[in-house]
Amino acid sequence: MQKLLISLVILLCAFNGHALELKIWGAFKAGGTFMTNYDIENYICTLHLSDSEMVAMFKQANGDYKKYTQLRRTWAQRRFQSGLKQFAYVYTVQQHSKTNFNNNTGAFKITSSDYFKRSQELETKTLSKWLDQRQGIVKARIAFAKELMAIGYPHKENQDPTDLYFEWFDLQKKRLKEKLRLQEVQKYEYLTLRGHRKPDRFMLGAGFDLIKEVTAHIEENIQGKRLTPRELASLVQADERISVIAAQINLMGPTTLPLDKLAIDTPEVYEDFKQRALNLFNTPIEKADDYLQAALSISQTMDAKTIERKIEESRKKFLLEKDNYTELVKAKIYELALEVRTGSKMDETIVNEFKNKLSQNAQNIIEKAFNSPKNVDRRLEDHLMTELTKHDLEGANAKAINLLNWVAKFQLKKVSLEIIPVASVTLIDTNTWEGQDRVKKYLEHVEYQEDLEDFRRNKLSRVGHYITINPDGEGNQSGYNTWNTILEQF
Repeated sequence: MQKLLISLVILLCAFNGHALELKIWGAFKAGGTFMTNYDIENYICTLHLSDSEMVAMFKQANGDYKKYTQLRRTWAQRRFQSGLKQFAYVYTVQQHSKTNFNNNTGAFKITSSDYFKRSQELETKTLSKWLDQRQGIVKARIAFAKELMAIGYPHKENQDPTDLYFEWFDLQKKRLKEKLRLQEVQKYEYLTLRGHRKPDRFMLGAGFDLIKEVTAHIEENIQGKRLTPRELASLVQADERISVIAAQINLMGPTTLPLDKLAIDTPEVYEDFKQRALNLFNTPIEKADDYLQAALSISQTMDAKTIERKIEESRKKFLLEKDNYTELVKAKIYELALEVRTGSKMDETIVNEFKNKLSQNAQNIIEKAFNSPKNVDRRLEDHLMTELTKHDLEGANAKAINLLNWVAKFQLKKVSLEIIPVASVTLIDTNTWEGQDRVKKYLEHVEYQEDLEDFRRNKLSRVGHYITINPDGEGNQSGYNTWNTILEQF
């Protein structure tokens, strides 16, 4: 305890007047192990803060190492509760393995020489580029450290490359040690519950009961039913067994099927879609002039580089956010703005003529498609876009017409999304070995999870009840309720 107090005093003095900003308390205590909140924060960063995230954080701090350490600490503090629980659980499992006299799992048996060997393998692999050139270990370490600095790995101003290398390597070794410890925890859990024996034979009755029950549930509530994506997701999430016996689950509607298949496979959906789509372009397209004017306004208020950046941002958002056609239309607006900004002129007479005919052209294309759906082997919105884009214009005129075409497609897309599709489920073949094995593994998984829950609450608790934690520096917690709090992470 005296050594601990001395260490805390030294740590506080090291902050040169910032001691009041660094609140330190005993966050974990059990047996001879004592961890401060600062130790737990370092544990969290070691396990969960990757090198790439550290680089991004250092960049966010504009290369200021002091600001980086503040950001790092803030990052760890946001994860403090979960990190403390994880550390407490890992400690408990490891201590249980030491007091379990029937423990022959082989877990937590990694020796110092094993760990040293893995650490050396990591270093050799990291430095192989320079070692293969026979530069020697010292020069290789310096070269690698310089690369770390070049990519923005956190480092102090004028830090010696060798010092940075060992700082980095020490972190890798700590990270390796904690990841190995987590692997041993899982190994101990599994082998304690299952031993080295093979799992019990699959109970055919339980498997067939599951198949019968879930198949009936799918037939009654999903197969052939008109469901929104949200409704389908809710049903599947509510019963994980559905994902076990379902090989494939699809929603068949205007956004997923070509028009020819939609007419054959889902006639009810097809008729709903037909009725809505045929009435869509009876009037001029809403706000078509607004889209064009927005592009012209942007061309006058933003420079070319800014517009290019906006195009890239909108395209990325469209790719990341599924079905966000608003971002795609924004990209088309920016593309027209860029074309005008860089000198191309938009002929309003040509564009207005196309705009005035757009609704009627779209209406004709859609009517023709529904009159002969067997000839449309793509989604109607894609078919519409292909037919509308048949022109030989260039420059700003082409961009303007392309924008208007996308607006038309966007209008049809919105109608497509409003049509409720039909759910289609393809079941696995439960008469095959593969199908029955899939069900068997699921039942074994469920049984294992139930046994693991019992093991954690009723076996590990004899060690866990003696743990004391202090999550916020406001007071110690221990006993049965605290152990249940630790298990909340699962």
